[in-house]
Amino acid sequence: MKLHVGTSATIAISACFGAAPSAATSDSGGCFDSSSPFHPDDWMHCQEITDTLRMYYTPLNDTIMMGLHATEDVFGWSALAPSGNGGMKGAAQIVVRQDNSGEWIAEDRHSFDKVTPSMDEQQDVQLLFAQQDEDTGETAWGVVIPQDPCDEPYDYAIENRDIMMLWAVGSAHDFGFHKSRGQFMANLMDLPPVIPDLNEYDHIDLVMPNVHMVRGEPELDPKNPFICTYFDLAVLGADKGFTADDKIQMVGYEPIIKEGNEEYIHHLTLFSCEGTVDSEGQSSGFDGTNLEHNLVIPACTSMPPGCNGLFVAWAIGQDPPIYPEDVGFPIGEGQRFLVMQMHYFNPNLDKDVYDSSGLKLHFTTDPRPIDAGLMSFLSAVATGQQPPLPGGMKDVTTDTMYVEPDCTQAWTEPLSVLSVFHHSHFMGLKQEIVVERDGKNMGPMRTEYRYDYNHQVRLFSSNLGLYSTHKTLSLNNPSINIIYLKGTLEPNNGNYLVLYCIIGNFYAWYSHCALSFTSALAKLLPGDRMSAVCHFDTSGVSSDSVVEIGEESDREMCFQAVFYYPKQQAATGFTYGDAQGYSPWVMSDYNWCSMPPTEEVYGSLCAEKFFQDIPGFYQTFFTNALGYDGPSFDFTTMCNGGDVTADIRALLQGCPQDGCTETQSCSNELLIAWAQGACDFNCGRLGLTQYPDVSDTTPFDSVTYGCPSGFDRPDKLAEPEACQVKGSLPQTIELVGAPSSSPDDGSSDDETLSKTESDNSGVKTFNSLNALAVILMLGLLNV
Repeated sequence: MKLHVGTSATIAISACFGAAPSAATSDSGGCFDSSSPFHPDDWMHCQEITDTLRMYYTPLNDTIMMGLHATEDVFGWSALAPSGNGGMKGAAQIVVRQDNSGEWIAEDRHSFDKVTPSMDEQQDVQLLFAQQDEDTGETAWGVVIPQDPCDEPYDYAIENRDIMMLWAVGSAHDFGFHKSRGQFMANLMDLPPVIPDLNEYDHIDLVMPNVHMVRGEPELDPKNPFICTYFDLAVLGADKGFTADDKIQMVGYEPIIKEGNEEYIHHLTLFSCEGTVDSEGQSSGFDGTNLEHNLVIPACTSMPPGCNGLFVAWAIGQDPPIYPEDVGFPIGEGQRFLVMQMHYFNPNLDKDVYDSSGLKLHFTTDPRPIDAGLMSFLSAVATGQQPPLPGGMKDVTTDTMYVEPDCTQAWTEPLSVLSVFHHSHFMGLKQEIVVERDGKNMGPMRTEYRYDYNHQVRLFSSNLGLYSTHKTLSLNNPSINIIYLKGTLEPNNGNYLVLYCIIGNFYAWYSHCALSFTSALAKLLPGDRMSAVCHFDTSGVSSDSVVEIGEESDREMCFQAVFYYPKQQAATGFTYGDAQGYSPWVMSDYNWCSMPPTEEVYGSLCAEKFFQDIPGFYQTFFTNALGYDGPSFDFTTMCNGGDVTADIRALLQGCPQDGCTETQSCSNELLIAWAQGACDFNCGRLGLTQYPDVSDTTPFDSVTYGCPSGFDRPDKLAEPEACQVKGSLPQTIELVGAPSSSPDDGSSDDETLSKTESDNSGVKTFNSLNALAVILMLGLLNV
């Protein structure tokens, strides 16, 4: 039957994908049986949410048709909602219900907190049909929404990537608290996501050995214990068929939470310890002596030295990762020890709490061809790293960390993004990693209008669990896009299904036929510029106080991670620092750069301080990094000290290389010139000129560790381009199988079905001929 809404041009849904849309559904039999109110000629995709709930959707040129079918027990309103993280905070709800007069309506709502969603001022939804059985509660409805209404921060742009969605149903049609709800992952532009069965793979359990949940540093906040445990791959692999020297790959993981301890688990991280440990326990790269499997470190706010290879970051609400079938995360290869850091939160200081939570890590001993990597953005994680946040603010941000193009230029090839992870504490409001490419602002890697501590999911960039390969054949006429989907119809037999789309002069297919599965930021390119920032709501704190940055739960944190492939040897871990705060590691006082010397021969106070007292010039480095507590010595003593100062010369690399150090005969004139050169370098690192040049006396704003340039006075990112609306309402849509409570043209269902079938008969014949042509062409081209 026909259902006309609005006055715009009719879209014949069945004409878009012809006679075989069910091939692209997750469950064509259960979704489109004879009793279903959804017809396969109308709805391209079907996704089972629960045993009694299914979502239907069809991507059109610039809009999305979306429907919900509850087979029973829904007697009130129902809703579907794209969400930034799977929680109510930041969700964009589409609510379908009956108003007070009994008429069905569709409402566009939003929520920024766990409260009743508010109506959007701009209503970007159109009801196609709705029905409900008063006896059984069977409910079905369909709507159409724009792909991008440009209504930020109330509605999300629908892109070809996996998103988190919510469903909810009420017990009455007056919109209020839900009777039941849930979350699921979807891709409204493509096939439903396929979650791999990790039980096909072997696993090792990495769990805390019944640790006592007490903070090991008595001087720090006792409510926030940080406890670490070492795991020895040599022990774990003994009955799993691998050694610590072998390369194994993680293909997924899932949390193991001790029953009853859910309220205490804040987050956990898993690191590999760099360097190697041979079979006899000899180590290089980190101190592996006196280590053993399940060794517990009760005081572990800071990671043990040498164990910085982060590859798992899990927090409350996070779903298991999804890797493509040819990608895995490498472990082992001589890095014998792993260490897990568990952050507990015990606000009431409950006594005698013990924990054995951790991870079930699924792995393969037959490595996949591509290694995955983790890119971390430590914008604000440690006390003192960024200024405290002022209290009493609805939206306050951290200083922005910039990763400049000279840093990403070290990547050997484009990086495919697997997922993006955000982490803050309870005041977290919003996070962004923004990409700038060739001077153009590409936008955020992930859109999450409101951060939710209880829903710290990793958002995936594309339908990674399904695609095996993607080929495009560009011919003069037509152009053929071919996508091979492994196991779509018969997931266990390894066959490939070929889907084709033809765009030619004779017939135009709608946009979803192309099935392109990459989005603008599914890849990062060498030379990209990136920025990372976090927003916080400190309005619950007095305006005359501050919120410190730090690891503890009552402080705040800004941490982001990007999981990607292929893994890069170049640094992909970036840490923000305040340039002035870090400057003591470069020299004890950066003001020396701009000041005249007390003795003119040195040229600047910087060169004078360097020449007269090396440990004093590098006091922070000597004290904190070297643990030096010996006497002071000058530059002459260091360079002409022979074997006594050989180690420090080798470390600082600051003495002349003309042989005078070997003969211990470097002159004062030569050494003063070298001292001035050292100050040119060190002052320049901080963005300063050396006296008598006082053109730059203000140091750089920030430093990004992990990048060659490091210190910087970064320019702001380019302004994002203005949003372009994609999709307008109302639409006039002809549905083959939709029920209607009020036909408006006087025709019967049989007449409408007959007309639609007749109108599309030529399309079906054309599709069959094209299918035969594609098969013949593939055979000729051997693709």
